[in-house]
Amino acid sequence: MCAPSSKRLVDSTTTGPVDNPPPSSAGDGESNSAPMPTDYHPGSYTLAAVTQDDPGSAHRLLEMPDYQNSNLHQKVCIDSDLHPMTRTRKLLNAKNKVLSFLRQKCGVILTGAVCILFFNIIGWMGCYSVLFVSLQDEFHSSATETGWVGSLAFIITSLVTPFKDCLRRRFSNRSICIIGVICCSVSVVTSSLVPQLFYLFFTFGVLYGVGTGLVFKSSLDLLLSRFPSYCGRVSFLILTGSTAGVFAWTPILTALIDLWGWRQTCRISAAVILLVCLPSTLPMGMAPPPPQFDDTKKCPNTKNAHDAEIADGKLKSDRKKARQTRNNKEEIKWAGLKEKRILFMPEAWLFGLANLVSYVSMGFYNVNLVSYATSLGYSSNQGSTLLTIAAASEAGCKLVFAIFVDKLPFRKAHLMAVLSLASTLITLSCAFVPSFSVLCVIGVGMGLLRAAMNALPFPVGMEIFGPRKTSGSNTLILFAGGLGTITSAFAIGGTYDAFNSYDVAIYICTGCLLLTTVLYVLIPLISRLHKVIGLRVRIDEVTGVAEVIPVVEDETVMIEEFVTVL
Repeated sequence: MCAPSSKRLVDSTTTGPVDNPPPSSAGDGESNSAPMPTDYHPGSYTLAAVTQDDPGSAHRLLEMPDYQNSNLHQKVCIDSDLHPMTRTRKLLNAKNKVLSFLRQKCGVILTGAVCILFFNIIGWMGCYSVLFVSLQDEFHSSATETGWVGSLAFIITSLVTPFKDCLRRRFSNRSICIIGVICCSVSVVTSSLVPQLFYLFFTFGVLYGVGTGLVFKSSLDLLLSRFPSYCGRVSFLILTGSTAGVFAWTPILTALIDLWGWRQTCRISAAVILLVCLPSTLPMGMAPPPPQFDDTKKCPNTKNAHDAEIADGKLKSDRKKARQTRNNKEEIKWAGLKEKRILFMPEAWLFGLANLVSYVSMGFYNVNLVSYATSLGYSSNQGSTLLTIAAASEAGCKLVFAIFVDKLPFRKAHLMAVLSLASTLITLSCAFVPSFSVLCVIGVGMGLLRAAMNALPFPVGMEIFGPRKTSGSNTLILFAGGLGTITSAFAIGGTYDAFNSYDVAIYICTGCLLLTTVLYVLIPLISRLHKVIGLRVRIDEVTGVAEVIPVVEDETVMIEEFVTVL
């Protein structure tokens, strides 16, 4: 044994048996005197036995070389890498270091995990056009019927977001995300087994749309609520993952369909989605709790945080003053500050309308871009080139926005108004294209338009409604986007069928983007008119309940009840 016994002091240098060991002091009583240091034999006495009869002998025993060598060897053995205690201690230290590193880099790890989710799930759904031709050839269906399968998935992705908010009352964001991943994998597997195109409306259009909506909404809510100071950067980075997924999955699906057909390709894709995306949900469990925000505080980019702290101190003094005035009654019971629901805010309706009309114009770029290029007389390959240029520009613009969007000296709503105006000019230029090279230049501008309309509304919503209403603003954006996508399918497709040209559709999209610009200019103004500028205390003389009431600029309040915020 490397470690000495608890009853005997064993010298590691002694290899053979010990001859004639002297009797123990705790033995049969034949010798009651403690042995002299000259009688010490390695391995025969314990320190406790020696000090029991002669405390002074302990000092002499500790000075002996054999005893010192034995303890030194024992220490070396315990510190050895082969000792179980040492290995356990090292494993615990390594575990603590890893957990500490993960907590410090939680934002980076969680953002990367969500990027992987969007890369595989949303990126795969964006490649439905690759399956489009194979489905048409096998089921002999029309382009409208086959196209509506993919469009239904995009629409359900947006419209399912209120259902996610209901699930959030009982489940965590991570659990909802896992449910969404399983739905997407099951959807792709069952879609590979359908005998008719009609079943794809349920197996792919509905089921995959539900799964994608749950993954998208739960991941976005988790990230934006945990890291509100970097809401713009997070939004652009994770949505860059979906754009990169379209780039990566398009050649992969094309090659797999050429080798094994679309059914086997769907089964392989389902396995990849399940095996890659389920582990990507693990970092969601170590996400830090959302920061606590005061009811009077707004988005971190505004100037209300410091003023709200001042207001909180004044509110406490106002409460003391109210108690002093009611000292002849029972102690005041304070009710919590009532928070205004997002649906009762006028700026929320303007914000939802702005997203609805912007997604009407986005339908032209998401669905009809290649068809628009072919209607001008260019080949389908040139149309695919235009689509690739627009997608590459979108990815690059998202990365650029992720760098500086949280460091702007002005509000993000103003940036959105400027980009909407630029998108209006880009869309209008599509009606006057002299050559394909000019169309490619316009395609770069299309990427800027798509990057702004797809990702920027999420940080703008946090800026308008505050971090406490992150989930509500995201639901408003996605639900309005789903309604806009449905409207776009009828408006743009119907005008093309009626006039056999996209000119009328381009003018409609231009008008929608111009209306979006006007709405984003009005939203900050309306928000300022109904902004909370103070608090007042209302005391019920009957029940003795004191209620804190937010005061907006258009209300008349008494000066002695007013607590200034701005």
